[in-house]
Amino acid sequence: MGTPSGKQDRNDMLTPAARTARRLLTVAALLAVFAVCAPPSKAGDNTTVIGLREAVARGIRRNLDLSMTRLEIPIREQDVTSGEAAFDPALEASLSAGDRKLLTGVILYDNEVQHNREIGAGVGVLKRFTTGLRSRLAFETQGAEDNFLADTLDPKYRNIIVFELTQPLLRDFGADVNTASIRAAKNRVDQAVAGYMGRAQALGGEIEETCLDLAGASAVLALRIQARELAATLLAGNQRRLAQGMISVTEVDEARAAEVDRDEAVIQARQRVETLSNGLKDLMAVDPADPLYGNEIRTPALPTGREVRPEHPAALRVALARRPDLKEAMLARDGQEILAEYYRNQKKPRVDLVASAGANGLSGGDRPVAIFGDPRTSTLTGDYGDAYGSMLEDGGYQLSAALRFHYPVGNRDASAQYRKSRLEQRKIELLIDRTKHRIDTEIQNALVAVDRGLERVRAGERFARLSEKTLEQETARLGSGLSDTFRVLDYQEKAVAARIRHTTALADYQKGLARLYLAMGINLERLGILASVDEGALGVSGTQ
Repeated sequence: MGTPSGKQDRNDMLTPAARTARRLLTVAALLAVFAVCAPPSKAGDNTTVIGLREAVARGIRRNLDLSMTRLEIPIREQDVTSGEAAFDPALEASLSAGDRKLLTGVILYDNEVQHNREIGAGVGVLKRFTTGLRSRLAFETQGAEDNFLADTLDPKYRNIIVFELTQPLLRDFGADVNTASIRAAKNRVDQAVAGYMGRAQALGGEIEETCLDLAGASAVLALRIQARELAATLLAGNQRRLAQGMISVTEVDEARAAEVDRDEAVIQARQRVETLSNGLKDLMAVDPADPLYGNEIRTPALPTGREVRPEHPAALRVALARRPDLKEAMLARDGQEILAEYYRNQKKPRVDLVASAGANGLSGGDRPVAIFGDPRTSTLTGDYGDAYGSMLEDGGYQLSAALRFHYPVGNRDASAQYRKSRLEQRKIELLIDRTKHRIDTEIQNALVAVDRGLERVRAGERFARLSEKTLEQETARLGSGLSDTFRVLDYQEKAVAARIRHTTALADYQKGLARLYLAMGINLERLGILASVDEGALGVSGTQ
């Protein structure tokens, strides 16, 4: 049967070794093209490709460790509410009743026995102010019966209104001292926010590195599969050449051993891909109810572009302004300053000015008294309601003022707490300096990783091209009968290893960039992700 062209005739003229060499050259060329493009393995029905930004945003939104850190913010906000509640008004109320007989030996009581029955009630409002002032406004009412022969009222009703003020003059004086607990609680809220942001950035960096590792591992898996196909092609050609008596069985066994060895390398590469996929699921908190749970996750191919990195001084300036861990340490220092100022005030003696003013009224049933002459009656006779009028008409009042002094000898507790807060503050100052040095080192190391990674990428590209060229030449020599299976397999291994080294260098370069922006505190911003800490949801929103 004829062919449309003479191509089939030319193929028939080739020796079996030449045909094998042509097939190997074709596979090697595919290897080179694949290595340049570095696509991930083709996604199947149980494989889901997820982008870096989506993975980071999902992780920040759902990661359980980060969710626990996020809850520290509303927990600390409750401390603020508790501190502010100290200045809320308070209500007090009381209700009492009593009955007493007391043997007195006094003839002014019937049978020389004092007998009292009382019932009373009271209500009041208390308020504390930020200056330290404490106030109390109270109303008390009482009804009593007794057998005192000189008492012209029985029963009698007494109503009292009293207003009391207590103002500290030294210890606990001033708004700064009395609001110290509130300001310290708000400071701890800010620390919790900074801690959450730092953990969110760290999680974002961890997810980004895992995505890059997964992309690199997927590329290595594909390279391993291509290497196995090279060995399989060589084995098939050697089997044909053996059948024609052109080579010994040793070369067939060498090719078969190489195929099995590379099959094991494929299994190892696939294991790493699956392990990284599971690790990425864990970081994104993929649970059994999630559609992604049963799928293998893949990420897009490694970026091959070169990025202009910031210089060290600029990167360090950004980091010192944006790093959440540095901000958290500085906030902790401010919190210790609040406590130090509070305990400095507590070293003072307590001197309180206490003042009170009140009015009282009295009324009761008429009980004439005739102990010393003619019977006499009270001008305050009346019922319970008349006791209120008596407060305004009869001028019963009470006024008082006092200075109270209190000072524990040595006041060692306040002095110790003050010294402790100053030592804690010094400790945090050292932590801030250490954090700045660590940030500087992280940036320098990240820049080294970026620069050396880029050099490795360029060297790897050159090495991979030379290795592939050498493989092509050796494969052509095999077709001419000037080489053998062992040498071709060796050059195949070197070509694949060169591409894997280039892929690893490319992944390390991208991870170096990721670590640089993490060290600068802008890795989430670089991806267009905003970690929100607003009120209840504290979720994640992206910006385009």
